[in-house]
Amino acid sequence: MPVNAGLWPITCGHNSELLSLTNHCHVRCDGCIDADTAQQPESRGGTAIAARKRALTEWEQVNPDTVYDPELFRRGILPRLGTLPLAEIMEAAGCSKASASDYRRGKRTPHVSTWKALAELVGLGSDGKVSQPELPPMSGGWLMA
Repeated sequence: MPVNAGLWPITCGHNSELLSLTNHCHVRCDGCIDADTAQQPESRGGTAIAARKRALTEWEQVNPDTVYDPELFRRGILPRLGTLPLAEIMEAAGCSKASASDYRRGKRTPHVSTWKALAELVGLGSDGKVSQPELPPMSGGWLMA
């Protein structure tokens, strides 16, 4: 008995006859799927993920002595991310808006390769100390009581 028996007749553009599907989740025949260039393994999702993994692997090979200690991020950088716009975090970390939001809320810890850029963004120097922002000139009296 066909998988779709009694539910509805399934047809597709490739084959106008009723389909006997090889996978019950498909609503197109194998010929249509094979003809669709967006469904080819080399063009399907994952290329960006694979490229990111390669880049991180290369970074780790170039920086083998880097210590990954999430507590350093949580104590030094995370408390200062809360007031920054997501766009600035996205640019510094090279990540999506969702990832930047997760980093800012402390839900996820970014890869250690982004910590230097994020530390500079929040005003920490490379030595981990807070750098003093340049104050605006006193003209205008905004510091006056």
